[in-house]
Amino acid sequence: MLRRCAILTSATTLALLGCKSDIPQLNHNNAAGSTLSISRSFINTDGPVEGVAYACINAPTAWGGPTGAFVKGTLSSVSFTSTPGENSGRSTYMQDTLPRDGYSWYCHDEPERDYQLGDQGEITWQFAGQNDSALIFTIVSGSKENPGLTRFAAQQVNAAGTNAPFYWEPLNLSGAGPEIGDITAGPNAFNDGLAFYNDDDGHFYLRAADGTLTSAEPELLSSAPLIRNDRLVGLGFTENGLQAQVSTDGQAWQLSEVIDTGDGGLNLHENPVTGDYVASLGGNLYTSADALAWSNSTDTGLSFVQHYAVLPDGTQIAAGDGQVSSEVAEGNWSPVLAMPEGSTANVFQLQTAGNAVYLLREETVDGPPPTTHLYRSEDGQAWTELLPERQPGYNLALFAEGERILMLVKDGPYVSNDGGINWAPLSVLPEAFEDQIFEWYPVLAGQQDGLYFLSLSVRIGDSFGSSVELFLASEDLETFHLLAGKPNIEGDFGQRASASSAGIVTVGVDSQGTHMHKLVKAGESGSTPSATGSSGGGGGASTVGLWLFALILLGRRRPLR
Repeated sequence: MLRRCAILTSATTLALLGCKSDIPQLNHNNAAGSTLSISRSFINTDGPVEGVAYACINAPTAWGGPTGAFVKGTLSSVSFTSTPGENSGRSTYMQDTLPRDGYSWYCHDEPERDYQLGDQGEITWQFAGQNDSALIFTIVSGSKENPGLTRFAAQQVNAAGTNAPFYWEPLNLSGAGPEIGDITAGPNAFNDGLAFYNDDDGHFYLRAADGTLTSAEPELLSSAPLIRNDRLVGLGFTENGLQAQVSTDGQAWQLSEVIDTGDGGLNLHENPVTGDYVASLGGNLYTSADALAWSNSTDTGLSFVQHYAVLPDGTQIAAGDGQVSSEVAEGNWSPVLAMPEGSTANVFQLQTAGNAVYLLREETVDGPPPTTHLYRSEDGQAWTELLPERQPGYNLALFAEGERILMLVKDGPYVSNDGGINWAPLSVLPEAFEDQIFEWYPVLAGQQDGLYFLSLSVRIGDSFGSSVELFLASEDLETFHLLAGKPNIEGDFGQRASASSAGIVTVGVDSQGTHMHKLVKAGESGSTPSATGSSGGGGGASTVGLWLFALILLGRRRPLR
């Protein structure tokens, strides 16, 4: 099996890395008047197999086509370089399959060779130096019989002289970070820096204003941790019962009073209206202003509170195990959106946007197959189903700016200009790209300091399509810009993005160390997107150069034969 692998690019080198999450990335290197090179890589993780059969690139017709193409790599530790042959027939086929105004397809057949386990290579297309931007598509496939979109990738090339509206600014780091990362909270603002929680080792990690990274070890395992600007809070069981632990500096820890002596599923939430911490144990809720002194329990009527939301008027809504409950008066809750007897449900998301709350739930009535349903309520009691004729899927992203609300579901983005009453489809990507999307999967939505950030995965084509992870930014929910994906890291360990008063920040951990980046509007920072900092066991920084505005790409793990 040949899998596309993570690549890090600098001005002079291209390093092939591991394949745990099978994330390929296009890379480009360009300077004014020089050769523009666009590369893709592959590595054989399960051999022996035949090599890449063909590769195609879709670039502006005005560029005149590649001035050269070559494949290089290793065969049983022996290096090779070859020039693949052009295939005009395949180029014509791709032009008919995926036409784009002003763009042309250029395809090459790879010389036949057998790859053994661990053999790797990359294919590079070269163009004369360009000074304009372009959305580049590429396909690399190992199946001579299937010239479909088996390995689709996209890259926004911002060539020399082009000003990008947004970019990921690397944050300098020094000191020891986690060896492996499953980031479950943050990175959020903490004191004058940032903090995130790594579930793999049970530590908070703190980045000071000067970039120094230190770890904070709580006294007990922090289930459902929360990070606020003035404190770190975790929730867990001690020999006395359920307690919270709190630190205001990441060094000293204080245990709260015992919240409850029972057991059950626990969670930690925030009430955005009151600013209180909200702990849940089973179906009971407990509130606290400082996470140290807690109120008596309030019974929601649920067996487990997995999701929690609050309307602008303070009305609380909770959901878990497919059931939903709403607060009708202080301390008094009642079930809503009840399912018919004998049916089952699973709540995927509960989120407030504007003056309403939205709930996404899978429902099974009268046996399989299950269907997904999206509901909206302004009071927690009366609910209206949105898009009842469609399947909204299993993920939901919502933005609100006054009466304008953007919603992303399985079949694409929708916009409402009346607070969520009426909805219409919305285009957020270039038409030539959007027309090829079969399904949309929102991953993360955040807004901070006048910026809206959306991370999503889209499936190109139907049964044979590849998944592509995209990052978008907007200032007005009208115009969206394709962003660079976070500079790719080995194995994609623990990559996470979060929005807080520190801005929209990403964190990722790989064998090279810890990497953090901040979403920046062009002209608002003195830094440039030409280098990134990392922190490893020894604490040294490593430089990763001209990645600019690449899109991180997620490809299915398919054999290339």
